[in-house]
Amino acid sequence: MLLLATFVFATHKVIGSSDGIEKWGEQFAEVSAEMKGYSSIYGSPLVAGLILQSGQAVFDTGHNQYLGAITTYPNLFNLGIPQKTVADAYLHYQQEVSEMISHGAFDLIVLNSEDTKNDILKEQNSNYQWLKQMSINAWHLNFWVLKQ
Repeated sequence: MLLLATFVFATHKVIGSSDGIEKWGEQFAEVSAEMKGYSSIYGSPLVAGLILQSGQAVFDTGHNQYLGAITTYPNLFNLGIPQKTVADAYLHYQQEVSEMISHGAFDLIVLNSEDTKNDILKEQNSNYQWLKQMSINAWHLNFWVLKQ
């Protein structure tokens, strides 16, 4: 819930007008409709709330990006827990998701351009094929489905 609340707050700050919020709502609805029918999704932080609403476990590319930054620059963050604990959690999560991608455990992957910079996604090209691109405001989301 904290992730969703943070995203809603950040979204409200970025948009700044009710017209923008309505447009985003329409775009989120379109993306949500496209995601229906998939049972295991690895997604951009932008769609984490939609994954959560569908009752699925949230595997979120932001975990890779932001936990990685915390392990690389420990002095920038004061989490109140030992640095090694964060690094271990990050490496475990990264390994788990990497194995899931390489074994085709996700039936849908939704990425934005920042997500594709993660090394964890290198397995994607061998097991997944590009389906389409959709946008939410300035973010372009690429949909990848498991190859048949």
